[in-house]
Amino acid sequence: MHPSFPDLAQGYADAVNGGGGPDLVLAPTWWLTDFVSVGVVQPLDELVTPNEIAQYYPATVDNLRWQGTLYGLPTNFELVSLFVNRALADPANAPATMDALLAQAQITTTQGIGLYNSLYHLFWGIPAYGGQLFDDQGVAMLDQTGNTAGYLQWLKEISKTPGSFIDTDYGMLLDRFQEGANLPTLSMGRGRSENCGRRLAIILRW
Repeated sequence: MHPSFPDLAQGYADAVNGGGGPDLVLAPTWWLTDFVSVGVVQPLDELVTPNEIAQYYPATVDNLRWQGTLYGLPTNFELVSLFVNRALADPANAPATMDALLAQAQITTTQGIGLYNSLYHLFWGIPAYGGQLFDDQGVAMLDQTGNTAGYLQWLKEISKTPGSFIDTDYGMLLDRFQEGANLPTLSMGRGRSENCGRRLAIILRW
């Protein structure tokens, strides 16, 4: 009998604290702080060499550190990117700034932007506006850094622009983008993009 995904983290922690459990666990990074707090993961700093660490993309390793201590090694990572449908827009002429991206969408409804309304897909704008979600101790500091209010205003302007969408209906956004329904620019993850073929060009990764 296999536990459901929401029960996996607690099941792993219970098993380890009970003297059992696996030697290795493949888990999302957001489980790390809970695992550290209940003492069910082992620090790796003394077990891996700097040369071994250097083989990984630095940001992926940093995501597996907590309060300066390394607890895991990455197996993969996913980037959310801003894609352009070549049939509707020339990637070489893509806007280079947030203001230019908005201005282009406001000129004509055929240059719309599609953004999936989730923190995961919209987070990129926070650091773009100088904001930081958490400090090194995991304490929220969004209201203390950068101009997050400016980013939220940018999103509001996008949502009011005819032909552009900030929506929780990912299927609708993807359909409009793939079918060329006047939505040439879309933010999505790598896994989704693989279904769109050669029409895609990536203009921004975060």
